[in-house]
Amino acid sequence: MSKIFRPSSRDIKVSSMIVEAVLENPGEKLVLIIDGREFKLSNQMAREFMRLLTEVSKGNSVSIEALDTLMTTQEAADYLGYSRPTLIKLVDEYKVPISTVGKHRRVTFHEVQKLQNKIQARQQQAIRDLQKLEVELGLLELEE
Repeated sequence: MSKIFRPSSRDIKVSSMIVEAVLENPGEKLVLIIDGREFKLSNQMAREFMRLLTEVSKGNSVSIEALDTLMTTQEAADYLGYSRPTLIKLVDEYKVPISTVGKHRRVTFHEVQKLQNKIQARQQQAIRDLQKLEVELGLLELEE
């Protein structure tokens, strides 16, 4: 699992300058020059690079992770903000595919993200159901 990058004030300033320069020159190809060598980024890579720089320019911490990165159950629990036992229950409940390395369970980052999306969808549905019940019981009036 990659580390979280917490930008310094210098990182924020440089990122802001790059984002501003790109926004002032729409349609221009993003080119990196390293030691005199030019590297033209594809449109997709440039978009993702700009997403990263935009977040850093706002002072937000970022992390980049390959989708097929294997995580321990503890890393997955930490990422989702759950205890490890709760994560194991959720993995079983949602039938998340896991692999084992020796006696240790591993889950891909991609599967952890899918689990997070399913949990959020379930939470949002529960909120909608509660709101509907409140209206039916006369505890909440809908604004028209």
